[in-house]
Amino acid sequence: MTLLLFACTAAPLQPLTPVGAVTSSLRAVAAAQERYYTDHGTYSADLKALERYPGCVIQPRVTITFHEAGTRGWAASGFHPAFPDRSCVQWVSRPDSVPVPRTLLEQRRADEKPGGVVCDAPVQ
Repeated sequence: MTLLLFACTAAPLQPLTPVGAVTSSLRAVAAAQERYYTDHGTYSADLKALERYPGCVIQPRVTITFHEAGTRGWAASGFHPAFPDRSCVQWVSRPDSVPVPRTLLEQRRADEKPGGVVCDAPVQ
């Protein structure tokens, strides 16, 4: 018997930086996407459907935009108003018809870290 466990990112106990909030939110989406895929056989571009999974949260002021979600994978970008003109991206598997997403400022490709979150550098 194979047992699959999926974890979701809970709200942090201490405040996050804007980049940390976006990264945390995209990781929460990734965990929820895996649970959704197990239940439905496809990934979702419906954030409300993903937020129904207990413990999965999008951090305050973070916006998530999906580029693609289907049976073969998903891609999304995350934004925070205190992280202007910058973004983080995540890409899992191979989306059916959308190129690998890039960050807004530095044009970093999500496939630099397959399955992970790639972000523009914060303002120094």
